[in-house]
Parts: sequence; structure tokens; C-alpha cells
Amino acid sequence: MGGPHSRVSGSRGNIFESDIAIIHNPRPHFCDRNLRIYEKRLAAGEIFTPRDIFYYANELKDHKIYDRAIYYYEKFLQSGKGWLEDNVSACDRLADCYHEIRDYEQEIAWILRSFLFDRPRAQQCCRLGYYFLEKGQYKAASYWYETAIASRNDYSWGIANHACSTWLPHLQLCVCYDRLGEYERAYEHNEKAREYRPDDEKILHNKKYLESKLSITNDGEISTEEKRG
Repeated sequence: MGGPHSRVSGSRGNIFESDIAIIHNPRPHFCDRNLRIYEKRLAAGEIFTPRDIFYYANELKDHKIYDRAIYYYEKFLQSGKGWLEDNVSACDRLADCYHEIRDYEQEIAWILRSFLFDRPRAQQCCRLGYYFLEKGQYKAASYWYETAIASRNDYSWGIANHACSTWLPHLQLCVCYDRLGEYERAYEHNEKAREYRPDDEKILHNKKYLESKLSITNDGEISTEEKRG
């Protein structure tokens, strides 16, 4: 049946938290509009503010111009004038750039660099977990995935990937503990992931696979015979 699957400036007035999502769907002929605006300003000799530099770097990254994006993200961070969330985001995006050019040591270095600005975020913990999972270091990977679950992004005003503090680390922990032969723990984490994504095919596959490894009673408890084994 195979083993478990994995996936890889201030404001005024009152501020309210909400779980709304904003999706940008630009028209194809406008997709490079912002980049062209920044390039024109740069060619005119305009001096960019740190925030301009950050957003210009974002445009370069989005257009897969990774070498220049890296240069401007580093320039932004070197200014020392960025908002905390933008500093953390710049580190994450630098890690993305280095991942795309397959410089994985620098990718990890920039994830760790983000810890100089704030405590670890769930998405960063998941990236570190995946790094160790790919290397077959399952205990190290499980540490970072457990930390991701504990590192909820509720305190953050930045962009948060809530999958990284909910179903995703549980799914990856299922994989880690399966590789370590700890099938009960693998099953427990897969069930936690299933609470968030009850119809996910990979999670349902894992459930069936792990139930073949363990003796599961009708009420969902692992039998005492299997526990003794």
C-alpha cells in the first residue's frame, strides 16, 4: 500500500482582525505594470525609500528575476529601516529566491536569519522541518513540525500561511513518525490533520495505510494487543 504521503507602515483608527482572504487576479497585459513603473522610476534616477526597495524586490521575485531580487532584498534589510513584518517577509522571500536557484544552504541561512527579527513563525518552522525530512533526519524534522504547531501566527500582523500551523505539520509529522516506526503517533497526527481536511485523499490514504499497520477497534482505539507488540 506504500507509506504516508506528504506535501510539500502604521495605521490610524481601530484595527480589527478578520479571516477574510483577498485574491488578486490581474489582467494579463497588466501583469508587469508595477515592475515597469519601478524600472522607469529607477531609470529616472529617483531615490527609493526602503519600502520602495522592498516592493521593487517583490516585483522582481514575482517575475523570476531572482539575482536582482536578492540584491534589492538585501539592500532593503541593510537599510535597517524596514517594518518588522517586512523584514521577516524579506528573509522568507530571499529563502524562496535561493530555493529557486537551488542554493539550499542559503535558503536555510535566510530562514534562520529571520529569527533575528522575531520568534520563529509556523511557516518557517515547516520549511526547516521539510529540509530535515528530505535529508532523512526524521527526529530533527519532527522537532520543527511540532514547533510549527506551537508557533501559531495569531500574534502576527504579517501575511500568515495558516496551513503551516494547522493540518500541514500534522500531516508531515505523520510521515516522520511512520519513518521512525512510531505508528501510533503517526496515526494520531494523521487524525489531527483529518480534522482540518476530512476529505483529503492523501490523509485518507494515510489513515488506511496506518490502520493496516495497527489493530484498530470499531471505536477508533488502538487495541491492547497491538500496543503490547
